[in-house]
Amino acid sequence: MTALNWNPATQYFQPVKPPPIEWVAQAFLTPLLNPCPVATRLPMNLNSDESMVNGFMRVEAGDIVRIKDLAGAAWMCSFLMHSYSPNEAQAEDISCRAIGYAAAATALTVVGWYIVCVETVIGGRRLDDPLVPANIVRYRSAVTWRIAGLPPNVVTT
Repeated sequence: MTALNWNPATQYFQPVKPPPIEWVAQAFLTPLLNPCPVATRLPMNLNSDESMVNGFMRVEAGDIVRIKDLAGAAWMCSFLMHSYSPNEAQAEDISCRAIGYAAAATALTVVGWYIVCVETVIGGRRLDDPLVPANIVRYRSAVTWRIAGLPPNVVTT
């Protein structure tokens, strides 16, 4: 076996890393949905009334696919948004606000990642969630953003 001889000057496609989509989506939604908390995991005290006063938004990473384009490379980054509340109207409102903001994210830079365009937005589906008590309503949505890649040595966290 020979060692990899990586020479960036001779590579047609330069290495670009995809964004940490859960972190980007959480950073994007947190100030917009305030006072509703946004996280990548459900709260530990989900059964308490205090944990759901403002509802809750959980972000989950979806698929990431590399897109070769004229600028080098971009990534099609999907993520799911789960809005929760014991109050159905509140859960739906959180979902609708998140969908609206995510659908308008074209040309924004979020924590160092440039959103080239919004590819798809699917949302507002009410679903049961086996991870939460039966009295808590969940709405699920999905978004796909095209995000410009960054060189592997760029730190964005």
